[in-house]
Amino acid sequence: MTKLIKYKKREMILVLVLFLAGLIIYSISPQFASSVNIINVFNNNAMLGIMSLGMMMVIVTGNIDVSVGASFAVCNMVVAAYAHNTGGKNPFVAVLIGM
Repeated sequence: MTKLIKYKKREMILVLVLFLAGLIIYSISPQFASSVNIINVFNNNAMLGIMSLGMMMVIVTGNIDVSVGASFAVCNMVVAAYAHNTGGKNPFVAVLIGM
């Protein structure tokens, strides 16, 4: 039980530090908490979030943990090679290959 309390205490300290960092940045630049900036952050990190959700499912189900970065890079290289060899004539097939 004491390990659980110690673990939760550590988590709460990290959340507090993150919150304080946000407040400090907001006090320096009020545009930090604007809706446009928050939407930009979510848009720029959407691909990373989708990949991390996929890896979470792999880890939770107890399957083999393959490297997400390497798999993503190989997938991108295959799609790029297909697009280069076909002259980019059929982007829908490239998207299907990427999936």
